[in-house]
Amino acid sequence: MKEYLKAVLDAQLFKGINAEQAEELLRNMSVKLCSYEKDDIIQWEQSYIDSIGILICGSAVAYRSTENGNNIIMSHLGRSDVFADIIAASPSKISPVSIRALEPTKVVYIEYLSFVSGKVSSCAAYSILMHNYIETVSKRYFALQDRISCLILPSLREKILYFLRERSGGCVGEVFTVPFDRSALAEYLNADRSALSRELSKLKREGRIEYHKNRFTLLR
Repeated sequence: MKEYLKAVLDAQLFKGINAEQAEELLRNMSVKLCSYEKDDIIQWEQSYIDSIGILICGSAVAYRSTENGNNIIMSHLGRSDVFADIIAASPSKISPVSIRALEPTKVVYIEYLSFVSGKVSSCAAYSILMHNYIETVSKRYFALQDRISCLILPSLREKILYFLRERSGGCVGEVFTVPFDRSALAEYLNADRSALSRELSKLKREGRIEYHKNRFTLLR
């Protein structure tokens, strides 16, 4: 447990819970640790999901595959990020996305039934855990709304600027990083990579943005 406790404590799900309380909660749940190599599939689209995942180290992307074989990136996952929390609680428990490791990655899985069991409810920090769970689901909902708002914009330029404003928090003149390389960003915006590069170059020439690799600055 010591191997992954720090990363678990840094997860939104365990916010406000100390190490002793977290250990008690985890002892009363069904937990397992899995390791993945780069490009391993952590979770397949349409697979049955009965556990909540927390990334302990590494990074991954969640994506959906289209009929023509293209991938649309839905989100980026990093250390202490939680995933499958909504799927594991759903009636069907069928994943709408696949998740691929971008580098060597470790994941702690918490079986959902043990997560909501009466055994866990006897722990002192259980009410904090449930509050965090509801808050995490709520944030996921609004993140999905932002994603939809981005994708339905009529032009690639508008999608790029919307995405960059969201990532920067609307701050002008400050450098920030995005969790995607150029190919992954094109997939995330459901765009052609060449078209994305052209549009980024235009925005740079116009003095709207500055960038180098995955570091960006909104200039106005």
